[in-house]
Amino acid sequence: AVVSTQSNGVPDHIRNIASLPARMGGLCIQNCTTTAGVEYSNSVEATKQLTDAIFQQLTTFRPNEEKQLEAINTVKDRKEELFKLQREAIVNGSPPTTKRQLELISEKGASIWLTTLPLKACGFVLNKQEFFDAISLRYNLTLSTANRSTLCICGKQNDINHTLICKTGGYVSLRHNSVRDTVAELLSSVCKDVETEPQLLSVPPTLTLPNGTNRQDGARLDVSARSF
Repeated sequence: AVVSTQSNGVPDHIRNIASLPARMGGLCIQNCTTTAGVEYSNSVEATKQLTDAIFQQLTTFRPNEEKQLEAINTVKDRKEELFKLQREAIVNGSPPTTKRQLELISEKGASIWLTTLPLKACGFVLNKQEFFDAISLRYNLTLSTANRSTLCICGKQNDINHTLICKTGGYVSLRHNSVRDTVAELLSSVCKDVETEPQLLSVPPTLTLPNGTNRQDGARLDVSARSF
């Protein structure tokens, strides 16, 4: 997906980030040239009991579960330490924008869409274009223009930032409506008479209201709920 969206190939810093686990901002695509030695050592550690049994030509093999668990924990700790060192090296050698980007995509829950099962019934399936766009947004890469206009309907350049803030395009309203509908759905499980965007009654001009209150006719709430 990263290669397909970039005409000049994958930048080196993106390739290094992609080798990290998803929870650290990566894609779990390991770079075999840097991990081969460590993975070999891990394999030797994890299979030591079996290797010893083969060398001794034992007819039965009963592994010591306590030692095997200790070996597994050693391998996990070794991998975790390696990933931390790799991430630290990437952060230290990156510009401020990349550091901030890595910080955001490493937040709790920010990468769960990469490790969640793509269950169609739950709406977790992304088509090819959606996946390409998601990867591009994750790593601040150039979006493909194959299925996207270079100009917004408002006449301005159609880049990622403009797409997210342009009120003409509709994404601002979509984000607002998504939060509104989620709140309404949660309230409906504990309240009665839940309604989205109910029209408010007119108020007299003499009534004192907080600054910024919409006094116009047809003003609406986002969500109303009654009767817990």
